[in-house]
Amino acid sequence: MFGFLFHNKREEVRKILHGRMNRSYMQTLDNKDRHASRGAFCEVVWVIPIDGDTQRPDFTRVQTLVTRDISTNGMALIHNRPIREPRIVVGLRDETYPRFIVCDLEHCTELGYGHYVIGLRPDNVLRIEPDDVDAMEQTLRQAEHAVEEPVSA
Repeated sequence: MFGFLFHNKREEVRKILHGRMNRSYMQTLDNKDRHASRGAFCEVVWVIPIDGDTQRPDFTRVQTLVTRDISTNGMALIHNRPIREPRIVVGLRDETYPRFIVCDLEHCTELGYGHYVIGLRPDNVLRIEPDDVDAMEQTLRQAEHAVEEPVSA
């Protein structure tokens, strides 16, 4: 009897996940260019805001975010607060050296529960000096150590 109840619950979970997968897949079938070659892409990236006055990256404000999806025309990030800067730099890991892409903010859409999806349109590749990369890595290491212990459930 218990095996039967467990099987029914597993089937319900499978149906929920199957529905979610179908909805996600249907979004990729849109005829618009935005969705044409878009695919899931989950990776930690560096995000560096560009100062509006100087139009230069502000390396002291580097942070890490998680990507949602990517295409040749753009990418989406997930964040726990909105991004207001009209231009940012996204740092992607590469085999030898991180690659930095200047992006324009397309949208910042609330997902709920304090999370946002940030839509970006890539504009240009930016060469960042190794000393600046080292300084950003140091800033991120310090921020990582300053994080409080996670709350247990």
